[in-house]
Amino acid sequence: MMLTEKVIELAKEYELTLKASAEDPATLIGARKQYIDFLFDEILPKKEIFDSFSIMGASDHGEKRIVLRYEDRPGGFFLQSESGTVSHYQFAIFQYNHSNYVLLRDDTASKIQLYVASGGIDPQIKDEPNPRIGTGDLELLCRVKGAHYESSGDPKAPTKRVNYDDFTKMFVREITRKELIDPQSCTGYYKFDWTIGGLFDEFYWGLSTFAHKCHKKLEPLKGKMDPQDINKAYQALQTLAGRL
Repeated sequence: MMLTEKVIELAKEYELTLKASAEDPATLIGARKQYIDFLFDEILPKKEIFDSFSIMGASDHGEKRIVLRYEDRPGGFFLQSESGTVSHYQFAIFQYNHSNYVLLRDDTASKIQLYVASGGIDPQIKDEPNPRIGTGDLELLCRVKGAHYESSGDPKAPTKRVNYDDFTKMFVREITRKELIDPQSCTGYYKFDWTIGGLFDEFYWGLSTFAHKCHKKLEPLKGKMDPQDINKAYQALQTLAGRL
C-alpha cells in the first residue's frame, strides 16, 4: 500500500473511532495515540515535509536562534507563521486561536519536537534567560511589533501614537506525546491556563491550517520551478494533507 493511501485510511479510521468513543476516554486516548505516533514517527520526520513547509518563508533568525515575531493588535498577540532552517534544525511556526506552536525537526536524528510558546512580556519571567530548545543549543526569542499611546501630561494636547518593534522575554514548554493525547491537557503556555481538553484539537487544526496554506502557495508554482523539486515538495505536502 502506498504511503498516501495508508495515511488516508488511518485518518478515516481515526475520525470514525473518535465519533464512536466520545464518552470513552480510554478509546479516545488509544485513537489519538495511533494518530500521533504515525504522524510523529512516519510523516513529520521526513525532510521533504519541512522542505515543503519552506514555501512559507522565514525572516532572518540567526545561526543558532529562532525569533518568534508577533504583532500586538486588538484581541491579543498574533504570531507570524514561518518555516525554514537554522543550524541543523528545520522548523515550522504557526498559531491557532491564541496558542503558538514551534515544530522542530532535528536533521541529525530526524527527531520531532513540539513546543508551545508565549507572546509578549510576562512579569513573572522578564528576568529569566531566553529559553533553549532542541538539544539545548537553539535559543528562542520573542519580538513584538505594535503601537501604544503616550500622553504629554497636558490635558489639552492629544495623545501621541508611538510605534515599537522590541525584543522581549518569553516562556516556552515542550509538549510530550503523552500530554498531547491526554483529553485533559490544557492549551496555552501555562499548564493551569487556557482551555482544558483543547490541546490536541488546537495542535491538529493549527498544523492542518498551516499545511493547507503551504499547499495553496505551492499549487501555482507547479511547472514554474524545477519539476523535481516542486513535485517532491508537493507530493510530501499531499501526504501530510491526507493525514490531516
